[in-house]
Amino acid sequence: MKKKILITRPEPFATQLAQAMYAAGFDTILCPMLEIVEPRKMTSLEKLFQDLNFFDFAIFISPTAVLKTFSKLKKPWPTHIKVFAIGQGTAKALMSQGISKVIFPTSFCSESLLAMEELKNVKNKKIIIFRGKGGRPLLGNALEAQEACVSHAVVYERKMPAILREKQLKLWKEARIDAIVVSSQEALENMISLVGEKEKCWLQQQCFLVTSLKTQAYAHHQGFKTVLLARDASDQAIIDVLFRRT
Repeated sequence: MKKKILITRPEPFATQLAQAMYAAGFDTILCPMLEIVEPRKMTSLEKLFQDLNFFDFAIFISPTAVLKTFSKLKKPWPTHIKVFAIGQGTAKALMSQGISKVIFPTSFCSESLLAMEELKNVKNKKIIIFRGKGGRPLLGNALEAQEACVSHAVVYERKMPAILREKQLKLWKEARIDAIVVSSQEALENMISLVGEKEKCWLQQQCFLVTSLKTQAYAHHQGFKTVLLARDASDQAIIDVLFRRT
């Protein structure tokens, strides 16, 4: 019998992962815990796009940031800009957009990115960070502390999708889910909020697969018993963990 995996990633990444899992022999249930929406402050964002040629470095925080940036870009990407990605998944998304040289760390986190030699001497460098609204301020703050000129391009926002709680809980329990894939702390927070205190105990007994140490630590803090960590956020890394587990 095929193992059933609940995928909580936002679209289009949920469907992309589901297709890869189906090819690997898994059954999937899709229920995104985050919905990607357009940013509210489009005027300031358009100004940053117009001034793109003035930047030295560009940093992309997620594959979604890449997707949303290039969907809004109305001119060719400036070739002089040194491009950084937070991890391998984001780097692959950039390469699919025609950016051939992308610098990224082996570990998927801001700390690993900041530790790279290419970001050790950034005084007076103009740096633009493409990201979603919210998130950790560590990266921008650390670069500003080195006297870099940092701008933030908020290219998307996240919100909790409209989900029928009772219907979803019934579906999940009847499906006898073998593992739940959660790719961010915010998504896990939304899932906990959705099930409520009454069903949190059921949720804590499930096997979770996460893609960052931060999310794993949060899950453990919330009392989750089994929290597996993928080596990165790529589809293949997630599938590899599931093969070892199941």
